[in-house]
Amino acid sequence: MDIIHNLLGHKLPYSWQLIHEIQLNTSFRFNRNSIITNDIKIHRIIEKVIYQANIENEKELKNSLILNDKNTEKILKKNLLRLKKVFEEVVEEKYDEYFDSKIFYQMICNNSFSCNQVINLINFICEKSKEHCIGHYCPLDCWNKMLQFKMRVCLPGREIFLDNFSQIIFRLIDALKEQRTLHLNSKNIVLMRTFLSGTNGIEMERKEVMKSLESGVLKIDYLVFWLNKAKHKVNYTGTNSYDRVLTIHREAMYELLFELSFLPTAKISKTYKLPEFMVLDKDRFDCIKNIVRKLSILISIWFLIQKMINQNYIERVFLSILKVFDIENSINIIIEIIKMHTINTKVNISNIIKKCYSNEKNGIRYLMTKRIIKYITSKDNDNYHKSLKKLKNSLNSVKTDFLKIAEHYEKIYLPLYHSIITES
Repeated sequence: MDIIHNLLGHKLPYSWQLIHEIQLNTSFRFNRNSIITNDIKIHRIIEKVIYQANIENEKELKNSLILNDKNTEKILKKNLLRLKKVFEEVVEEKYDEYFDSKIFYQMICNNSFSCNQVINLINFICEKSKEHCIGHYCPLDCWNKMLQFKMRVCLPGREIFLDNFSQIIFRLIDALKEQRTLHLNSKNIVLMRTFLSGTNGIEMERKEVMKSLESGVLKIDYLVFWLNKAKHKVNYTGTNSYDRVLTIHREAMYELLFELSFLPTAKISKTYKLPEFMVLDKDRFDCIKNIVRKLSILISIWFLIQKMINQNYIERVFLSILKVFDIENSINIIIEIIKMHTINTKVNISNIIKKCYSNEKNGIRYLMTKRIIKYITSKDNDNYHKSLKKLKNSLNSVKTDFLKIAEHYEKIYLPLYHSIITES
């Protein structure tokens, strides 16, 4: 679990992650191992870690059954509990008596543990699980028929059977996980979305936040620093204390997004200090900051070169630059596109383009980034600088994504923000 927590970058409760993700991600679906992350690379790494851990656990069970030493019962119990946990999640009932490791271990010691006992257990699990299948497809059905044939025909000897018992248990767990995932995505996700809509979801997530604060799982050291830093920049003249908190929060979000947009890497590194709860949205912030970076460079290039372009081709050039912008090493392609349509051939286009990629303070990209983020963080859809007109559709898309997160934070954390700002 520590490896998975390190990859995810936090140890926040799964229940909180789930409530948060369902509210913000309309396309959320459960996966086989119930991992919640929008980072495909991290997801694949975690899947590999779990797969490798399952191989090790399978080997451990296999060796312990053959050796039958002092650790056998303990290892058997651990793996039967794994099977029991997934099975009970599928059938939504408790079945303690069917997974008693002591009975299994006694049968192994008395040489009475055979295919029949396991077939009976598997039949019971499959029949009960089938009752909870949605539609005609049940992952356990075909698997059960093939397995029973193999067990009766290919595994009659005790040694051969014990040698394969661990593999049978772990394949059964895999089949149950597949059924659990199908069940969750076809039925439970609809119920969860309905239940978490409106104030229900807000109240439930607030409770998760409070529980995590009380238990010490959630720290707020950097959150306090982040809000106080913004507080000193805001000159609020109104009398409504909650409006003041909202204004400070928007300023803090503006400063955060501006800073993120100039980070040198595509992903926010683990060393970068986000306010602690924002780790749940790190993937979303990665996406937003990369789009802002792209748009700021793109509009900077256009701002500097449009007067050099033959006006008959100006729209074509812009669309061409937009089309190749995401290609790796696109600078050279963009330079060639501009050269083909430029009026003044003496201008050093390479230097102009490189300026647009520069992080230099008060440079063209710096200015355009400020304009873009000012528009994205504002609730007003018409409050954009005229230099951004060509990007309005792209900006509206990223603005929607950003405001969805910012407004969700305000609904969840406003009381916490208020106490931090008024007390410090």
